Amino acid sequence: GHQVLDAPVLLTFASGSAATAADAMSDEELWTHIRASLVLMFGEALVPDALPVPLLRSRWAADPLARGAFAFPAVGTRENLWNRLSQ
Repeated sequence: GHQVLDAPVLLTFASGSAATAADAMSDEELWTHIRASLVLMFGEALVPDALPVPLLRSRWAADPLARGAFAFPAVGTRENLWNRLSQ
């Protein structure tokens, strides 16, 4: 694996209409929704009320080159596919 930070990282994805809704939200609004899910998983006492660190996010759907699209390797895809596509 690759080490990015010397701290735990929480990563979440939204797709479909949830991604469109998330793109339209401010960081604070999005944190409210993320926090609600975290509270269900870990309990109120372990999840801070305020956004604990800056929220790093993409606006993938608004990117004119991506428009919300993503790719994934299908079952049986050869290991070197991504390297070949990047050329």
